[in-house]
Amino acid sequence: MISLSAVEAAVKAALEEPDNALMAVSIPDSRKGERIVLLSETALDASTVKAAMLANGTSSMMIPSHWFTVETIPHLGSGKADFAGAKRLAQAQLEDTR
Repeated sequence: MISLSAVEAAVKAALEEPDNALMAVSIPDSRKGERIVLLSETALDASTVKAAMLANGTSSMMIPSHWFTVETIPHLGSGKADFAGAKRLAQAQLEDTR
């Protein structure tokens, strides 16, 4: 299992503006067990960020398989990240691309 906070840190380290709001979530995958999906409030050039992540020494297993730009990252009323809501949003985005 990959640490999602480590994935987020690796993505932010590869960005020119690391203050971008983003969240990594894992969703079930029938072939690999799980896949990492990145949700970002700012449009990112996935190929450029992937290349920078690999150049920084990030394991290829930590690179998200799907990158989606969303209007807002889900948060709970307390202001904390809503991981369940983010998973539902990622799943909906994946179904929309099929």
